[in-house]
Amino acid sequence: MYKGIEKRRYERIEKPFTVSFRIIPLVAQRLIPADWDTVTTQDLGAGGVHFNYNEDLEIGELLDLKIGYPITTPNIHCVGKVVRVEGSSSSYPFSIAIEFTDINMLEKELIKKAVEELLGIGQS
Repeated sequence: MYKGIEKRRYERIEKPFTVSFRIIPLVAQRLIPADWDTVTTQDLGAGGVHFNYNEDLEIGELLDLKIGYPITTPNIHCVGKVVRVEGSSSSYPFSIAIEFTDINMLEKELIKKAVEELLGIGQS
């Protein structure tokens, strides 16, 4: 169990939730992928999400994300940046950590409250 200083600003919940994403291409490419990939989270918080994925993503890549039920209804739509990738091509899947970079405050608060409720934080 980790006993160091916690770097995260928000609590995270280690429950499987569904997240759909697609890579946001460079503006110069002007190609927007129509297909969404769907993954199950390893953990989720108001600051980001962590999941396993069978393909390698590049650190710094931007992802268009849709986070769905049971966290919130309707889906939360935001942008995140790949901040960590662990694994190698010989050991699938890759462990991918995403930091939310473009999420409105209402949606961030919805995730925060949902996580706190599921963790039982602030309940008597």
